[in-house]
Amino acid sequence: MNGDIRELGAKHDLHIVLLINQALQESEQSRLITQLYAIKKRFGYTVSAVASGIWTVDMAGIKGIVESGIFDAIYFSGDSVYVIRDGITSARRAGRQKNLFICVDHLLRKPVQSLRALVELQGVRHDAVWLPAVAALYCHGKLLDSLPRCIPGDGWATWLDRAWSLLLGTALLPMVLGAKWVGETLRQKAGAQSNPVTVPTELYVSTTGLARFGGEARLRGLPLRFGEQLVANYRRVLALDNNLDVRSTLPAAAPDDALLALPGWIATPEGCYLLDIVPADSDPSDEPRLSACEDGRRVFNLPRQILQIRRVGLLPKRDVKTRLVFISSNFEKETFIAAGLYAIAMQSHPEVEVSFTDDASTDDSVTIAKQFVELLVNGSDHFKISVNDINRGTYWIRNECIYSTADSDAVFLVNDSDDVSSLQRGWLQAHWLVAEPQASGCFMDIVRVDENYTPLRLDTEIERYGTASLSFRGSLVGEVGYFENIKRNADTEYIERVKLLKGKGAFPWHRYPCLFQVFDGSNITSDIYQREVGSNSLVVNNASRMQHMLLFRRQHQSMNTKKALTTYTFPQSGISADHLPLGEQFLIDGYRSTDAIAILTTTVNEATCRMLAAGSVPVLKVRAINEAWERGEVHIYGDKGVLFKSDLGTACALSHLMGPMGFRGFLLICGELPRMLLATEPGPVIQALFPAILLSKRRADMNPILIQEDDHDEMKVLPIPVEGLSRKTVAQHIRHNSVLLHTDRLGSLVPSLL
Repeated sequence: MNGDIRELGAKHDLHIVLLINQALQESEQSRLITQLYAIKKRFGYTVSAVASGIWTVDMAGIKGIVESGIFDAIYFSGDSVYVIRDGITSARRAGRQKNLFICVDHLLRKPVQSLRALVELQGVRHDAVWLPAVAALYCHGKLLDSLPRCIPGDGWATWLDRAWSLLLGTALLPMVLGAKWVGETLRQKAGAQSNPVTVPTELYVSTTGLARFGGEARLRGLPLRFGEQLVANYRRVLALDNNLDVRSTLPAAAPDDALLALPGWIATPEGCYLLDIVPADSDPSDEPRLSACEDGRRVFNLPRQILQIRRVGLLPKRDVKTRLVFISSNFEKETFIAAGLYAIAMQSHPEVEVSFTDDASTDDSVTIAKQFVELLVNGSDHFKISVNDINRGTYWIRNECIYSTADSDAVFLVNDSDDVSSLQRGWLQAHWLVAEPQASGCFMDIVRVDENYTPLRLDTEIERYGTASLSFRGSLVGEVGYFENIKRNADTEYIERVKLLKGKGAFPWHRYPCLFQVFDGSNITSDIYQREVGSNSLVVNNASRMQHMLLFRRQHQSMNTKKALTTYTFPQSGISADHLPLGEQFLIDGYRSTDAIAILTTTVNEATCRMLAAGSVPVLKVRAINEAWERGEVHIYGDKGVLFKSDLGTACALSHLMGPMGFRGFLLICGELPRMLLATEPGPVIQALFPAILLSKRRADMNPILIQEDDHDEMKVLPIPVEGLSRKTVAQHIRHNSVLLHTDRLGSLVPSLL
C-alpha cells in the first residue's frame, strides 16, 4: 500500500506552499520540521514556505529550518497582508503543476487530518479542492493565475472563501472529500476563522546599500515608496551583512524602529543557503499615488521588497574585492529607472559602479536618473550618467562602457534601466567568477515580470535562462572582440562566438534567479515575445531574428581569434554587406558601412601601413601632399593587404573609397609624422583617434573634429564648426603634426583644403 502511495505521489508532482502568519515557538518549529520531513519522505513532495516576517521564526529558527533541508525556498513578505499573494507567486516560480496552499496553524493543530487529506489528494482528478477542516486549497497549475490576490484586510479564511467562490464554476469538489469534510456551507466555515494579527512591517536592505544612502536614519527621510508604503512608514529595517555569522536569535524586545542585522548566507553540510532580497508584486493603491513630497521632491516608486532564502551550493569566500560595473542602457523607461538604480545601489557587494546611458529618450528619463543619484552619498562618484544625441541601441552602449573602462580586471554586468537585480546578484556572480577562474563569465536565471512585478510564465517556466543575466570579465573583449554594433540579438551572437573561440565552458549557467526583467511590450525583445491576452504568460516567436542568426553563424564557420579581433571592433567598425538586408530594426546609423580612416602621409613605411590596416584602420598613402590631389602614386591598405594601387592621385582614391567601398567615416590628414611609427603600439595619434570617433558617433556630429597637441604632448579632441576650417588652418596643423578628422562632409571639404 505504501509503495502505491509513493508511486502516486511521484506522478502527482505536488508542491506544498506553507503559509506562516504567526510567531512559532521553538517547540512548534521542531514539530513542524518533523511533520514535513515525514510527509516528504513518504510522498516525495516539494515544499516552500512564505512567512509574514523574520519575527515568525527568528534567526535560530531560520538556521534550523535551513539545516533540515526540507524547504526548496523560503520567502519573507515583510507584511502579513502579502503572505497569500507571495504564496501564489512562490508556487508559480516553483514551476509545479499541482500546488497545495496550507496554513501552518492548521497543519500543527490537525496533523492527522492534514496527512489524511494528502492521502486523499493522491487520486484527485479535479483542478481545485478546498479543504476547510485543514484550511487548505489544492489547485492545478492552470488555475494558479486565476486565484485572487490577497487584499489588505483579508485573512486566511476570508481569502479562501473568496478564492473558492471564484473557482467554483470551473473546479469541482470530489465526492469523497466532500462527504468527509464539508458539512456546512463554505461561508459558514470561513466565518469561523479569525484574521491574522497585524505585525510590524519589515523593510529588507543591505548594510552596504544603507551606507550608500547615508545610513538608516537618512534613508527613512528620502522620498522612496515601496509598493504602497513610503520608506518612513516601515517599523523595522533588517539589513543583510555577508560578513556576519548566523545570530542565535533576533532580540525579542527590540524597538519597532530598530535596525537589525541579518547574515547574508548560512553554510550547511549540503551547501550554502543565500539570503537575498528581490522585488515582489503589489497593485497600486486605490488612493491617488503622490508624485511629490511636501517639500516638493519627486517620490520614487519602487517595487515591494521581499527576503528569500535559496540554496546556491557554494561556500562563499569573504575577501572577493572584484570591481563590478553595471551597464544600464535606457530608452523611454522613466517609470522603471528608479527601481533598477535602487537595486544596484543596494547591492551587497562593496565595489559597485553604474554606467547609465540614455539613448536619446524623449521622456523624463535623464532627469529622473539624475535626481535619484542625488539621493546617494557621493553618488556621482560611482553612478555615471551620459546621454546619446542619437539612438545607438543597448549593445553599442555596452561596447562604449567596456571601451571607456580601462580596467581589464573589472567585471561587467548587464542591467538595463527596466531590469531589477537581486541585492546579492553582484556579490554572487563575483564569487562564482573567482571560484571558476577558467570561465570568462557566467549566467544565472532571470524572471520576466509585468509592470507590477508579477512573474510571467514562458512555456512552463518562470525562472529560466536569460542572456540579460550575463556577467563577464573586461579582459574578454581583448580575446574575442566586442559586441556587434547592431540593435538586436547581438548578445546571442556574442555568446556563441565566445563559446566557439573559448569553449562551451566559457559561460557556465547557475540556476539562481538574479534579474527581474520588466516586460511592458516596448522592450528590445518585443519582436520575439508577446504576452497572451488575459494571462500571465508569454509566447515566443524567433522568426524575426532567424536571418541574423543564419548570417552570423555562417560568418562563425571561418572565425578565429585574429579575425574576431579585427571584425568585432569598437568604436571603429562596420557591418558586412550581407547584413544590410536586416534593415532599420537591426542596423545602427553610421555602422552600415565601414568606419574607414584614410591616412595621407609622406614618410610612413609600408610595414607600418600594413600593421595599421590589419587593425581595422584602412590606410591611404600618397607620395607627396602638395602634388597628390590630381596625380601621384596612391596605395590603399586594408586588413587583407593592398586593396588599391594607382598613379591617378588622391582624388581618384577618395572617390573609390567613398563610392564602391561605401566610405563615410573619418579622414586623418598627417604631415611629417615620425610619431606615426609609434601608432601601432599604440601611440598618441591612435589613442586620440578612437575617442574622437566615439565622440562623433555619440553626438551624431557632422562637423569636423580637431585633435590638437597641447604643450604637454597630450592630444585633445576639439569639435569645431565647418566655417572654422581654412587652407591656412589645415596647413598650420599639418606643420605642427596635428590631426584633422571629420565625417560626412569629407567629399566637399577635402578638395578645397588640399
